[in-house]
Amino acid sequence: AVKGAVSAVYALSGDIKTDVIGDAAAKGLCGSGAIDALALMKTSGTIDETGRILEGPHTVEVDGAPAFRIAEGILMTQRDVRRIQTAKSAIAAGVLALLHRAGLTADQLDAVYLAGGFGNYMDGESAIAIGLLSPEFRHILKNIGNAAGAGAGMALMKSEYIAEHRRIADAAQHVELSTDAYFME
Repeated sequence: AVKGAVSAVYALSGDIKTDVIGDAAAKGLCGSGAIDALALMKTSGTIDETGRILEGPHTVEVDGAPAFRIAEGILMTQRDVRRIQTAKSAIAAGVLALLHRAGLTADQLDAVYLAGGFGNYMDGESAIAIGLLSPEFRHILKNIGNAAGAGAGMALMKSEYIAEHRRIADAAQHVELSTDAYFME
């Protein structure tokens, strides 16, 4: 997410529109923009149910295959879609594995926090549209920014937060997904 990165992609009156970091010319695509682009491709019928890019009004041919044109010089290729599908599947499986480990279902959660430089700017509806996040999360998603930095600042400003931080740290459990049978399945 640097100056010139497309951070959001959306359709307006049939045209593809983008938000670019630093109000500069688009020269790349960051994670939130990639999720938006894929969601738009899905909802507009530019990709089929398997993720294969179809020819359409916003596609161009690159090396004999269709690619989705996001902005001048910024394309989403079939290889890009497959890479996002792989990452999305791992994240979605991780969420399911953590819910399973906790003995919970998605509808039992009170909140799902999207934090950090990526999570804070991720559009929840786009993430749901591509299957990254469960539709059950729709009304409980909260973009909270730099949670680690905010927590550290809270501890520095008021000592009573230190006890709360310790309580949370003591209750936390490390889950190694690479050895978790449910995740691997």
